[in-house]
Formats: sequence, structure tokens, C-alpha cells
Amino acid sequence: KNSHKEAFFLTTQFSNLGFQAWRRVPGASGLEGSLELDTQAARLQLNSKNVRVDVPGVVRKSLSFDILTGDGVARHGEHGEDGWNVWSDRFEAGNRDIQTDGSFQLKIPNQGSPELDLAANFRNGRAAATSHYLPAGVMPPAAVAWLDRAIVDGSVPAGGVIFRGPLDQFPFRQAQGRFEIRFTVEDGILDYVPRWPRLEQIQAEVVFREQGMHIHGHRAQTLEAEVANVRVDIDDLSTHKSILRVQGRAHGPASTGLAFLTTTPLGDTVGQRLRNWRVTGNTEVDLDLAIPLIAGASNEIAGTVRLTDTDIYPTG
Repeated sequence: KNSHKEAFFLTTQFSNLGFQAWRRVPGASGLEGSLELDTQAARLQLNSKNVRVDVPGVVRKSLSFDILTGDGVARHGEHGEDGWNVWSDRFEAGNRDIQTDGSFQLKIPNQGSPELDLAANFRNGRAAATSHYLPAGVMPPAAVAWLDRAIVDGSVPAGGVIFRGPLDQFPFRQAQGRFEIRFTVEDGILDYVPRWPRLEQIQAEVVFREQGMHIHGHRAQTLEAEVANVRVDIDDLSTHKSILRVQGRAHGPASTGLAFLTTTPLGDTVGQRLRNWRVTGNTEVDLDLAIPLIAGASNEIAGTVRLTDTDIYPTG
């Protein structure tokens, strides 16, 4: 009986290589590097420029990267399991929006959903590009539209992303996996609701966890007031009933408190009688907004305006 096992070894270089997305595994084009293939595994080294990555059904548009480098290994039937096991201990990617590096493992069974275990850090980001990289394909249009318009500007010094779980169960509404993007923002601008003053010069931590978004602003500015401990939350971005919650306390000139009452939607009700008045002194405003993202729904507004050392007089 011949017990000799057949063996082979292949090495090659490639450029402008591409493959289509399959079973929620991303596709790519413009890849350049080298490949080593034997009976045990395929080993890949990438040193690519101008790469496009497609994640149909999750990310709206192709993601373009100026560079994509790293090492990868693929094995079939490892540890007696069916399917493929693909992993990289190191990859780096970058473009004008973000610089990132990390590692991943992707299990592709013969039957069932692929499972991804990804951990990456990123830096030198642009907050305005945030919505381009979020899973808009599993969000309702109202939530996507809010993210597109609300995050206006800001720099992202550092952050990280974790994705762990079956791809077909994302966004893990029943705790089937873990998804989290966390980053800091400096000098941010958030235009959270039309007719309300923007939050500017934001120093904040932003967290997208599972289907929710949470922003904790250490400080910000609105109109001429300083805002402390501001919170912006959407507990569930994946539902058509998403509610935006904005809470914070502003300190500043009394004219800022009057502006809140007369130039925001409050001016249509409680602020009508104050439009022809002027005020001097200082003010403190506590604000709590609950605003459905779907058009036409009613808002809930609660708050207090405290005036100190203040003079109020009519302008007419």
C-alpha cells in the first residue's frame, strides 16, 4: 500500500486582484501582493494601494483606501471543522478619513453563517465621515439621515472597534454577538435637530454599541453658553421608532436663555410673549429633549431656565 501523500507548493505575485462579496463576507478590488499555497494553507501578503472594499447590505457605498497592507492565512478543515478559517494577525489601512490597524479571524463553514472576530484601533479620523463607515444597511432611513446631517465636523484622535459574532445575526438584538465602536472627538459640531442651536467645540466620547449610539460630552458650546455634561443618546438605531434624547446644562449670558425660549421651537408656544423683551445678567438652562427621528412625530421637551442678577425690559 502506498502511504505517500501528494504535496505541492505554489508561490506567485498578483496585482489588481479582486473578488466579489459572498455570504456577507466583504468583497475587494485593487489588491496587490504575493501568495504562497501548499497542501496545508494559503498565505497572503498584501501591499496594496487604491483598494476598494464592498460590504453590500451593510455599508451603503464602497469604501476606498489609499493603502491596505498585512499578512493573512487561510486553512481548510482546521481542527476537524468543515469550511475555511481565515485570519490575519496584522493589517493596516488608511485614507483621508481614517488610519487603522488590527487583526481578525473569519470562520466560513460549509453550512450556516460566517463568523467574524475583529479588533482594530483607529486614529487621525474625521468625525464628519462617521456615517460612511456605519452599518447603514441594517438601519432605517430616518436614522441614517440623522447621522448624515447631525455629525457635522470634528477630529477623532483615537478609537477602536470590536465585532464578534455571526454575520447574519448583526446587529445582535438578542445578544448573539458583540459590536462596539468607541472614539473620542475634539472640536466637534453636532447639529442634532433643526431649529435648535448646534452643539459646537464638543469634547466628547462617542460609542456605537450593538444597535445604540451614545455621546457623552465633557464640554461644548451652544450660542454663547458653555455646556457641561451633555448627553446625546439613541438607544436603538435599528428601529423605525428611534428616539433621540438630548440632555445638558448650559451656563452663559441671560440673552442665551432668552434665545432658547424665542428662536427654538419653544418660540412657537412659551416664547411668543418674550420676543419683544431684552434681558441682561446670567442664566443657567437645563434641557431634556426626546425627539422621534421619524418625520411628523411629536416631540417631548422639558427644562428649566434660571436667571441670576438679571434685568428684563421691553424693547419697544
